[in-house]
Amino acid sequence: LGLPDRDYYLKTDAKSLELKKKYEEHVARTLELAGEAKPKAAADAKTVLAFETSLAKASQSKVDLRDPSKTYHPTTVAALAKTNSSLGWPEYFRSQNLPEDVTVNVWQPSFFSAADALVKTTPLATWRTYLRWQLLAAAAPSLSKAFVDESFAFNGKTLSGVPEIQPRWKRCVQATDGAMGMALGKVYVAE
Repeated sequence: LGLPDRDYYLKTDAKSLELKKKYEEHVARTLELAGEAKPKAAADAKTVLAFETSLAKASQSKVDLRDPSKTYHPTTVAALAKTNSSLGWPEYFRSQNLPEDVTVNVWQPSFFSAADALVKTTPLATWRTYLRWQLLAAAAPSLSKAFVDESFAFNGKTLSGVPEIQPRWKRCVQATDGAMGMALGKVYVAE
């Protein structure tokens, strides 16, 4: 989900509706920065919001996610593949060099069942739009200044209430520490 949790998509009070509108506008502006024409970006933003809403409906609430009995569902890869045949779990685990007999915890079985159904019923164009958005959203903080500013305007200011973005050097240090924290710690301790 592009918004923090399912409730952002499902609530219908005025504040929630306004936030969804701002999110849709943010998605459209980001897609425009990536080269889409304004009308296409606006249409794709609506597609993204609708698709993410369908994923949100299948997601557990924050309260349920804190309940271990509702998030502990150990299963084998083979059993997961039977219940979610469209998602290619055996291939995924093989690509990760994990044995097929490994036990995995499926945190939200209903979410994966819904995702499996969406793979079968959602047009490929919708998936492409959604995945393009997910890629841009994840990469935006590392792209050009226009992407960084757009990402911060929504995620920093609108969602988190942060008044201004940290200087670039601080963001670079945090990114490096996040990617290589243990290795940097080892060098620091050695010094």
